[in-house]
Amino acid sequence: VAQQPEERIKLASITPSVNTEMDFSPWLNDDKNDLVKYVNDAYKAQYIDVTLKLEKKALISKVSLYDHQGQCTSTPAYVYALNGEVKTLIGTFTGEKYLTFVDITLEAPIAAEAIIIHKYGNSIPQKVQVF
Repeated sequence: VAQQPEERIKLASITPSVNTEMDFSPWLNDDKNDLVKYVNDAYKAQYIDVTLKLEKKALISKVSLYDHQGQCTSTPAYVYALNGEVKTLIGTFTGEKYLTFVDITLEAPIAAEAIIIHKYGNSIPQKVQVF
């Protein structure tokens, strides 16, 4: 039996919980030359949530995170699925793979209207894809 191809769910908007002067708009495209610029300021030393609203509410089965360079094993980014008021941890990103996508594959699909990246400073994936 042939497996159905995974449906990519587009990101509609990105909203950080705190303005850190980071421009997350590169997360809205797949261009690996268009990356989120790192910032070096007081905002760097704290965790904040960045909410990635999905184009539509969907059952998600996988989130792919592009690891560009550097690692953040001591300050990983936590990845959550958001459905209404329910926030479910689905994985972490530690940046230990270089220039590759790291997949968080769910055991069972989960309903979500947004993905939240709970990140510390510059400890972020450079691309986020939702399936």
